[in-house]
Amino acid sequence: MLPERHTGGLVSLPQSPATVLDAIAGHLSARTRTEYLRDLRAFLRWYAPNAGDMEALRALLSLSPLEAHKVVADYRAHLRAQNRKSATINRSLSA
Repeated sequence: MLPERHTGGLVSLPQSPATVLDAIAGHLSARTRTEYLRDLRAFLRWYAPNAGDMEALRALLSLSPLEAHKVVADYRAHLRAQNRKSATINRSLSA
């Protein structure tokens, strides 16, 4: 369990990337959540290519806001280097 920053309560670590996505995007259509999950998993594989999804997710969740911002900026640069369209990059980052 991790301390929750805003309420002082405890929250458990997510069980899977899909759990995280359901928590933050559960109101979206099933197709959109499927696309976001694919994007999230691609990001996790990029971030920690030798780790499983959950190991990479836990590592990301342990980053400071500044460290997380740098990781996202690096991923954006990676997607741009692959000549991805702006809309695709933005969707990938929103996941």
